[in-house]
Amino acid sequence: MPIIAIANQKGGVGKTATMSNLAHAFSGEGRKVLMVDLDPQGSLTDYAGYVPAEQETTIYEVLHGRAPYSGPQKSDSVLR
Repeated sequence: MPIIAIANQKGGVGKTATMSNLAHAFSGEGRKVLMVDLDPQGSLTDYAGYVPAEQETTIYEVLHGRAPYSGPQKSDSVLR
């Protein structure tokens, strides 16, 4: 099972678009895909159909110590 990480400190280089397209392609092949959006803007979260501003807790807040992690927040195991 491959692990693909896309990272670059510079903005506007296509990280989110690349990840979104790869995830769509892999899921279309029946593969399981986990996308972790560490960008404070939350664009990848938005692409996945969630509104970042409406999420109670994000991984960004957890990693910065602003919120505790309490496990998946939905019964369908979607981790925001």
